[in-house]
Amino acid sequence: MSINSQVYIGIDVSKDKLDVVIWDDKSCLEVASSKQEITKLVRRMLAVTPKVMEATEVYEEGVELV
Repeated sequence: MSINSQVYIGIDVSKDKLDVVIWDDKSCLEVASSKQEITKLVRRMLAVTPKVMEATEVYEEGVELV
């Protein structure tokens, strides 16, 4: 039997904040568009693969992952 271990994350990126939904633990977060807060979010997301983001103008630049 196969277990699906995928985690889905949705991020709505705007100038002042990121609205984040993490489906595995049913979390809804509002993250300020500051370097410190985005770094915390990225650290949390590093354990999850793959990551996909839709670009919206220039506001996604602070949260882009390598």
